[in-house]
Amino acid sequence: MNKAVPKERSRWKKWTDTDEKELRLFFSVLFLQGIVKKPKQEYYWSKRHILQTPIFQQVIQKDRFILLMKFLHFTNNEEFDKDNHPWPKLNKIYDIMEHLRNKFRNLYIPDKNLSIDESLMHFKGRLSWKMFIAKKRARFGLKFFVVCEVGTGYIADFLIYTGNGTVYNPKFANYPVSTKIVLQLMDRFLGQGYCVTMDNYYMSPQLADILISERTDLYGTVNKMRKDLPPNFAKEKSLKVTSLLTKGIPIKDKLKLPDTAKDLNNRCPGPDSSRPSFPPPDGCYGDERISRPPTPLRKRKHRK
Repeated sequence: MNKAVPKERSRWKKWTDTDEKELRLFFSVLFLQGIVKKPKQEYYWSKRHILQTPIFQQVIQKDRFILLMKFLHFTNNEEFDKDNHPWPKLNKIYDIMEHLRNKFRNLYIPDKNLSIDESLMHFKGRLSWKMFIAKKRARFGLKFFVVCEVGTGYIADFLIYTGNGTVYNPKFANYPVSTKIVLQLMDRFLGQGYCVTMDNYYMSPQLADILISERTDLYGTVNKMRKDLPPNFAKEKSLKVTSLLTKGIPIKDKLKLPDTAKDLNNRCPGPDSSRPSFPPPDGCYGDERISRPPTPLRKRKHRK
């Protein structure tokens, strides 16, 4: 617990030791919150009819859940040794992270087609390696490199980016960072006939040679400024694409006003349709039928 002295009415004074059964309930509620989305934590225990989800109140009390969330630790801070720890920046979650990685690897064998990309887990707290990526949905958070099964999106393995403190496998120490990431994520899949897809951040001729030598196919785009590409690779221009536009039966460009209302109704004989038929019948003007414009949507983008 924190060494600060709690106030008289603080929740801290209600703390009691937990057990395995209660922790199982706690984690089940966390998983359920990932399925049942609500904007605020307290809404899960709300008794208002419009917000109520009774299962949360039946499983665990709100105050107890908040206490468990506050004091949840996976390691003992007093036993931490920065010089001997395998990944000092992740010492708080290292044990549970390795446990999850082993489960992901051992419980399921992914299909042949894999994909490597980065993911951003939403986080706005104080952390030295917190990232901002404008194109990602979360925008602020922790950056992960993940290898996923293409068909299902199953995460077969992952690597957390912690800036300069990111720990890579020592046997890939002589390669560039982008190549290290791919080889570390694909290490257990090499030599088994897998096919991996990636973008131009990872793709390079050097990586392609390594994967092909390990009986692993790869797809992806490549930056034309990469080393070891052919000399004229960046200078080659794509072939010019030409297009041919043709016009069918000419349609009169101006409307002809009819003399009578009856003439207007009989101008375009044939079945009624929301769109004019092409080519139009004889004596019919293709631009007489003007479709109703769609209802404009609100353009203002709401933000919190």
